Amino acid sequence: MHPSAHRLISHQFQAVRLLRKGVIDVTPAQLRTAVDAAARLYPGHRDVEVERCEIAGLPMDVIQAKELIDQAEKTGTNLRPVIWVHGGGFAFGSARTHRAAGSHLALDLMRPVWLPDYSLAPEHPFPQALEQLSGLITQAISQHGTFDLIGDSAGGNLALAVCLFRLERNLPLPRSLALLSPWLDLRIDSPSYSNNTAESSLFDKDDMRYYSSFYLAGHPAQDPLVSPGIMDEKQLKRLPPIRLESTPADYLHPDAVAFAERIKKAQGELEWCEVPGTFHSWQLLPDLLAEAKKSISDLAQFIQAQ
Repeated sequence: MHPSAHRLISHQFQAVRLLRKGVIDVTPAQLRTAVDAAARLYPGHRDVEVERCEIAGLPMDVIQAKELIDQAEKTGTNLRPVIWVHGGGFAFGSARTHRAAGSHLALDLMRPVWLPDYSLAPEHPFPQALEQLSGLITQAISQHGTFDLIGDSAGGNLALAVCLFRLERNLPLPRSLALLSPWLDLRIDSPSYSNNTAESSLFDKDDMRYYSSFYLAGHPAQDPLVSPGIMDEKQLKRLPPIRLESTPADYLHPDAVAFAERIKKAQGELEWCEVPGTFHSWQLLPDLLAEAKKSISDLAQFIQAQ
């Protein structure tokens, strides 16, 4: 990203933070409405079809390349899905906000991408989303044998946490796990909370405390099921191959760095990618940013390699 464009986006983010908290005082429900309305302006690639359905009790979008649908009808092919757990501070975001990125990934992989609408906080705090996602994973394995898992931001927390949730119960895990700008530590003494680098994010440490409180609802943030970046070394070793993406300008970057160091120490399989000069969850804009398009392409190659 050109430095001038990065500065412009950074200033816009700072203005939105000030407006949202100092003037409008937006509630999670209002933010959901606003974000979903904006997402309608960015519907995704025209060469895919989006099926709205329900799997394991969860409403979701299933995105597939039109070419893939035609092939499946002729050959009866049953390709394993990629489940993408959307971000949004546990309180907003949806399948709609991630359709564009999901559609590009579906085209690059020629595989179906599932975007589940899990239950959001504060109405549905921990562990409801985690239990729903584990049920969805069980269904995916039952239907397709295996799957791959992606999560961005708070969705990265849920994606890693559901792996831990299933490890503790000796349940099957995904073939691969991708964590994009993930929020992996909800403790108030986390590396990200201490550093508070909010230059290129719509959110800062006060938002972290605000939204994590909705999800935690009194549950201790020291629990690895809500702060999966601090899971123990034995559990880290049992995780599937991981691709981790973050940008140094993101307020969550220190958590990603700390987690990468822990994976390396545990001798886990990690593909670690730092992308300077961009912003939190840049991967969601592949039609607009060269960095996002490359991230989706690299993500597809990582999944294919497994």
